[in-house]
Amino acid sequence: PENEMHVYDYYMSMNKNMLGKYNDSTIMGVREAYFAMNVEIDLIIGNLVNESNKLGYNESNTVYMYTSDHGEMNMEHRQDW
Repeated sequence: PENEMHVYDYYMSMNKNMLGKYNDSTIMGVREAYFAMNVEIDLIIGNLVNESNKLGYNESNTVYMYTSDHGEMNMEHRQDW
């Protein structure tokens, strides 16, 4: 609930016009989609590594780097961007 939010989270949610916009059911739906996208990227990275290994690239001669957001798209702190 908004009255239990940290002051900073409340301020950011207010500035992003996110206060009162989502109920718990909607947030769970967004999180389910977010987690499904995580599973999908895990599969894609696995395929990339497997195909790279077939071409002679491996952990001794290749560095794989992956970056990600830190939770906003998962509705953490009632944020979505």
